[in-house]
Amino acid sequence: GGDGPDPPSTLVELMAVLDLEDEAGCPVVAEEAFKGKVVGLYFSAKHCPGCVKFSSTMGGLTESHAADLVTVLVSGDRDEESAAEASRGKGFLRVPFNSPHRGLLMRAFGIYAIPVLAVWHPGMQKPVTAWGHTAVTYNSERCVRQWHQGGTGYSLAEIINPLPMCASTVGC
Repeated sequence: GGDGPDPPSTLVELMAVLDLEDEAGCPVVAEEAFKGKVVGLYFSAKHCPGCVKFSSTMGGLTESHAADLVTVLVSGDRDEESAAEASRGKGFLRVPFNSPHRGLLMRAFGIYAIPVLAVWHPGMQKPVTAWGHTAVTYNSERCVRQWHQGGTGYSLAEIINPLPMCASTVGC
């Protein structure tokens, strides 16, 4: 009933109709933007120093993997201008500041601290990791490919010992 369509009741439904816009504020159709890619849902805010630092890293990853990865900023900022500024020049799409989808995503992924990079696989219709920040930090060369395969993008060994697995220059 009442004032329009019911809100999406599952994460699959939400991701299929997710409110999106580009850097200029123009609407973007989620289904088209996500086709053939994995989706990095980047929960961030301009007032968070760790987010500002990681945003640069994510911008570079988004640019270098433009054919395989789309990054969607889900802003935790307090005002619309800060939210817009946080995505400027990074190559991110964003959930509009006034969209109810921001809160729905934050609740669905249990976001209480930022930065968080949750990765959604549209083809598999499921999240593959809520630890995308860790994957990008320790496995930036391979994480996007692993996400496409349904993996988390990192291994415990890479987190415990982020050094190369082999010290040999000849091969392992």
